[in-house]
Amino acid sequence: MTPAQLEEFESTFRYFDKDETNTLNIAEMVAALASLGIVYSEGDLDMIYDQLVSEYGAVTFEAFINLLVRMLSVVDSGVESNGFGHVRWTSQKTRRRLTSFGMHSVGLPKTR
Repeated sequence: MTPAQLEEFESTFRYFDKDETNTLNIAEMVAALASLGIVYSEGDLDMIYDQLVSEYGAVTFEAFINLLVRMLSVVDSGVESNGFGHVRWTSQKTRRRLTSFGMHSVGLPKTR
């Protein structure tokens, strides 16, 4: 993860932490991920949230960043599934956003 990515992810976390508790509830986490172009099924999102709460006690900034690190490593490996389900890149805009994160050489899946 580059410093620019970390800054973007921290900004996203802070923006969606609407109640300023330094944690994300499930709705805030879903919105934060969606703003980054990361979309999962409702069941997968529930599982991700529950796992993060189980591991960290809440979806803290640390938990959120570690989740994104796992997702980035999956994209870097060229595999869409990371044990949580499938990442679906939702639009050309998302592809441009990921490219801005320095992921242009990854070979992202084609949008549908």
